[in-house]
Amino acid sequence: MKIYNIDYFDYIPAELFNGIITDPPFKSFNNLLNGKNLSIKLMFKKFDNDTKDDSFLISFCNIKLFFDLIESSKDTNFKFKTYQIWNKLPVRTWISWSYPLRHNELIAYFSKGNFKFDFKDLTVKKAYKRSSFGGKLKNTTKNKNKLSYGVFPETITYKNDKNKSHPTEKPIQFSRMFKIICKNIINPFVLDPFAGTGNLIKMFSNSIGIEINKKYIK
Repeated sequence: MKIYNIDYFDYIPAELFNGIITDPPFKSFNNLLNGKNLSIKLMFKKFDNDTKDDSFLISFCNIKLFFDLIESSKDTNFKFKTYQIWNKLPVRTWISWSYPLRHNELIAYFSKGNFKFDFKDLTVKKAYKRSSFGGKLKNTTKNKNKLSYGVFPETITYKNDKNKSHPTEKPIQFSRMFKIICKNIINPFVLDPFAGTGNLIKMFSNSIGIEINKKYIK
């Protein structure tokens, strides 16, 4: 993993990426980022231009950005696929109710071309028994070697690290999870254009992070 201190919108990749995993600066879409307007549509089009034909995009977002991303994707080759909810396991107080991102965030999944996400979590279980039409339970298959796999849940409950180096730093478990979910590409070339400390792409050996604030780059 390499992290470069540059503005993503000034970055021209030497080769196209297999995927993007990122946590965009939510507040900056309503304000100025380093004196420049940050446009969601402009960002999404750059995502499209910087990725190969069969690629993926995984983005953290609040509820407003979630719908804005889906709308912006219609002008690109990316298609919205599904989402997860990250429950940060906070202790709710009357003050924190005013700050919903302290409790939950959404994770939006988009794909382009023939790329397919695989949400199997690699845990092997015994083959399921299904109910036949008459209500009788039967084995799914006569092949005892064929097993079923668990899947990642819709609601993720990874706990935030208390000693974060970046205000919106994500737990390293997400990088491990995304690597499994995107395993249909072997050793993918991955970008995080708003990388912070790079936690989201840390488990991808072939990855590049872009971070405009030099103090977060280790």
